[in-house]
Amino acid sequence: MGARMSEWRPIETAPEDELVWLFEPHCEGGFMFAGLCCSKTGIWWNNLDDQRQHPSHWMPLPDVP
Repeated sequence: MGARMSEWRPIETAPEDELVWLFEPHCEGGFMFAGLCCSKTGIWWNNLDDQRQHPSHWMPLPDVP
């Protein structure tokens, strides 16, 4: 079974070099996306357009359909 909303974890506990589901706060509520933190740089990137991100929380990706 996939992750539930109650499973959000602080970004400081996220694994490096592993694709995870992320939440980034925004003035209009925030957004969710899959991304990863590069262990060499400590920078978060989303997986769609290689944009640097600043997420606050993460959770494991849900199970594939």
